[in-house]
Amino acid sequence: MKIGLVCKGNIFRSQVFEHFLRSKIKDKNLEIFSCGVLPKVAFPEEKILLNEVKEELVKRGINVYPIRTPWSNETREMLKKADLILTATLEIKNFIIKNTKNKNIKTFYEFIGEEEKDFEDPFNYQIRKQDPKKFKRGFIEIERLAELTANKLK
Repeated sequence: MKIGLVCKGNIFRSQVFEHFLRSKIKDKNLEIFSCGVLPKVAFPEEKILLNEVKEELVKRGINVYPIRTPWSNETREMLKKADLILTATLEIKNFIIKNTKNKNIKTFYEFIGEEEKDFEDPFNYQIRKQDPKKFKRGFIEIERLAELTANKLK
């Protein structure tokens, strides 16, 4: 089974969800990948942001170096072939449906059967930095979502 996780930039929400989900599911037949819907040029501060994510993942026992996968023809094709796509927001869900025609798509919350809502992006686009409080709360929430998603997939 191939699962795609999608957010806006693939720096925080889908990226962290991917790593938490991998840590909770050890099924070798499960392929998990994440990507964003914004192009490479959208985040000139990418390295700084990914280092912040890496540091927080390491604190939580996940020792990886996040690599951003921006929107491209390649990511579009990967998503077309996915068995399940989970998105951070309804807007991103609609974008993916329009651009891939894949109907096996739900938001993070929709998949686990919770109230439909968007997972807020901790990145402040005006000042081009992560909001520290939203960033910390986001890690806690993504870990919870990953646990519930893993249980549903088992």
